[in-house]
This record gives sequence, C-alpha cells and structure tokens, in this order.
Amino acid sequence: MDKMKFQTPNLTAENVSKLADLFPGAVVEGKVNIDLLRANLR
Repeated sequence: MDKMKFQTPNLTAENVSKLADLFPGAVVEGKVNIDLLRANLR
C-alpha cells in the first residue's frame, strides 16, 4: 500500500516563482517588490 503524503504544497513559493518568470525585475532575493511589480504592469 502507498503511504499518503500529509504535506501541503508551498503555494506562496510557487506563485513567487511564476511572477519571477513573468516579471524578473519585480522579484528581488526571492521576495516580490510591489513597487517594481506595479511599475512593470503600467
């Protein structure tokens, strides 16, 4: 029998990674810089 995994995925890290792919200048040291993201969206 397969053992079940009782861990939830880290959705925040996945979303930051996706933002980094779309807007590489908006993610600095693994954190989203909201001001830079806004500037990229304008």
